[in-house]
Amino acid sequence: MGEQLLKIEEYRKENPNRLAAEQLVSLEQEILHPRKGIISDEYLDYKFWCQGLPSRQECFAAYLKDEILPPRELRILEVGCGRYAKLSVLLKGWGHVMTCMDPRAEPVEDAEIVVRREAFLYENVELKDYDYVVAQEPCDATEHIVRACTGRGVPFAIVLCGVPHERIGGGMPKDVYEWYACLAGIDPVHTRLDYVELYPKMRVAVIRSEERFHKNFIERQSIKL
Repeated sequence: MGEQLLKIEEYRKENPNRLAAEQLVSLEQEILHPRKGIISDEYLDYKFWCQGLPSRQECFAAYLKDEILPPRELRILEVGCGRYAKLSVLLKGWGHVMTCMDPRAEPVEDAEIVVRREAFLYENVELKDYDYVVAQEPCDATEHIVRACTGRGVPFAIVLCGVPHERIGGGMPKDVYEWYACLAGIDPVHTRLDYVELYPKMRVAVIRSEERFHKNFIERQSIKL
């Protein structure tokens, strides 16, 4: 227990994921009193840090770069970026033009990253200025992203949460797999649901647009240019 408390204190001082004071308190309680079968994002980040592993955002950014995004500059919208838009900062470093969106978002040190402090709602969101939409465990925004992107023909990739969320029209899926099936069923022709080892020794669900969806979109954008 003493060694664990020292590690927690070290993490608190370094605070690599810039957690707020209340988040650090909650994390400490979760570490000392873990809940069976449940782990928060903050605790997962802490476990990666203890093992010297990349963060969740670094893992997703690498996956996007190596497996998803075409090798050219893109105008990307990150939905559910959290307070500090760490994923957007990483993708901006690889040459993409980034906009991040979250009701909790704070100004980013890189002034070239546009911050939209608002919720993503599929009925009225405008996507014409973006080549791609990405999101990492965006919770309640997930169904909105799938519906908006498939409806407007914009490629997307989302790492899904490990818990179900209430559907837009109401109704709570009985488990996470029913929720995944609901999302994949919105537009089964143009989307795919994969289980990938995105994080070290951990498989997660990723829903994304099909490859031909990307190609058609890129061809349309080239014609505009």
